Amino acid sequence: MTQDPESDVATFLAGAGLSLVVGTNLFKGPVRPASDVIPQACVFVRVDAGAEPEPYLGGRTTGSVYEADVEVLIRGEPDRYDAPRQVARAVLVALQKASLPGYFSCVVAQSQPDYLDQDDNQCHEFAVDVTLSWVA
Repeated sequence: MTQDPESDVATFLAGAGLSLVVGTNLFKGPVRPASDVIPQACVFVRVDAGAEPEPYLGGRTTGSVYEADVEVLIRGEPDRYDAPRQVARAVLVALQKASLPGYFSCVVAQSQPDYLDQDDNQCHEFAVDVTLSWVA
């Protein structure tokens, strides 16, 4: 299996014209606190789960269909609600039915970003969940 949904979504978002740069304001993996290298206003991409592989058409000899659920978490600056909400909406629009190389399906799980509340630093957080499907 050569797909890396976490990296592939991050790479896609970095090239989607959303002013996101991997390693600057776009990070792979779990949410991490703001620091000298991670700004408060940023985006995290991580694999959340996925359905079990299903045999593809001819059974075991032809491969399987895989699905990965990827969560994109958008965090804003303290007490700024609208800016991260707008980024989350742009992420959702970019990912809905996006064409990612190596995947036959990319579908978001909701019609609007999910508001998660404020973190310990009063930064508003939103999430967009997307399911990627491929055959391997």
